[in-house]
Formats: sequence, C-alpha cells, structure tokens
Amino acid sequence: MRRLAGLLILCLLLAGCGANRSWRFAPETWYDTDDYLAGDSGKLIAWYELELPRLSLESDRAALTPPAALVSVRDGFNAEMDAVRDRLLAEYADLRSDAVYGYAASGEEDWNRPALLQLSVSDARCTERLYSSLCLGSADYSGAHPARFARAWSYDLAEGRFVQWYDLASDPDALRAALTDAVVAQARESGMDKRFYDGWEAAAQSMDGCAVYLGAEGITLVYPQYALGGHAAGLPAFTVPYDAVKQHLSSYGRALVAE
Repeated sequence: MRRLAGLLILCLLLAGCGANRSWRFAPETWYDTDDYLAGDSGKLIAWYELELPRLSLESDRAALTPPAALVSVRDGFNAEMDAVRDRLLAEYADLRSDAVYGYAASGEEDWNRPALLQLSVSDARCTERLYSSLCLGSADYSGAHPARFARAWSYDLAEGRFVQWYDLASDPDALRAALTDAVVAQARESGMDKRFYDGWEAAAQSMDGCAVYLGAEGITLVYPQYALGGHAAGLPAFTVPYDAVKQHLSSYGRALVAE
C-alpha cells in the first residue's frame, strides 16, 4: 500500500494533469545563530550556529495551490528537520549551562573556554525522486579538541519517507561488504590508513555510527570521530561509486539513486 501511494505521488510530480505538472520540490536551508552570550567585557561565553536542510515546493505559476499529496511529502521531511533542530538546541542548552557555570567559577579575566555548537550543510543532492543531504558539525566546551560529527538524511520524494542505505539493497549484508571493502581499499591506496588505529578494518566494516550520504558521485560514508583513528584522522570519509556496488542494489535502490 505504501509503495502504491508512493507511485501516486510520483505520478503527480512527473506526469500529472494541469496544475500538478508545474510543481517541483526544491532544496533550501534553515539557518539560525540567534544566541550569542558574552560577559561584561564582551568575552564570548556560548554561541551556536545551525544550518539544516529543508524542503520547499516551487511553481512557475505562483497563483496555484500545491497538491495536498506533495505538501504532505514536503511537511514530512521538514517535521523531522524540526525535531533534529530541537535536539541540537537541547544539546546546546546543556553546553551553555555548563559554560555559564564555568564562567562564573573562573571569572572574566581567566575565562577562555566558550561553548560552541555548529552545524552546516556540506553537500546536498535533489533529483525528481531523492533528496539527500550531508551536514558536518562540531561541539566544543573545555575539551582539548572539539567533538566533530556528521549527520546525513536521505528522503524518498515519491513515497514521502526517509530511507537508510540498507533500503537500497537486494541483500544488505552483501551491500555492506561491498561498501566497506571499497573503503578499506581506498584508505590503503591513499595512505589514509597510516593515521588509523591497529585493527581499524573491523571498525570500518561495522559502519557503526556512519553518516551515509547518497550523492551524485556515489554512496559517501563518513565515519564518526575516533572510530577509525585519533584526532588527526578527523571524520574519515569515503565515496563508493554506484557502479561499484550496483549488483547489490535492488530495483528500488537503483531507481532511487538514478539521476
């Protein structure tokens, strides 16, 4: 039933009658950096800067009202981004509270540990069927190095639902193996593995915590900070071309990632 509903929405998007043909999904971003907390001398205590993907509907005929089915798809994506924003702001509230306490304890003169939370859209791809976005961020308060992280979302515009990498697979285990074999090969060929821990291959093959982005060039895996190596390794990222794993994609997966 869900797949049938998705086909109906796709028909509205691509081949509908009259007004429906004039509507298209368009990527945009939500940006907020309102909270800048400083001491009496202007020394920064806490600050955040957030950028998140959003989805809008555009038409060449401005007077038209968008079809309800397309509005539902758009609102489903944006509702999840609103929830992501709320979680990030809750995390920032904790960082800010700790920073305010630290500022009061250390005093203005000795204060040098502001709390910072940042997230920005690094890459995004929007086709007639798929909207995928990759964000990179950092959270910093009193650590030797900021905590860096990646988040990615992929959204089926025909079915109005978020998808994971394994939703593309005819056999998820086989797709995972093909992806991580390519990651291991790329890391060794580039010399990136010299910055990784001993035995990093097992962590790479688990894909635990990976942000997976369905970009124009292929499937990008961004591993969490410290998953494969120390601070110098950063957020290890690898892009595996679709052609390299196409035999492990289902018909649904191939249709979803096609241009």
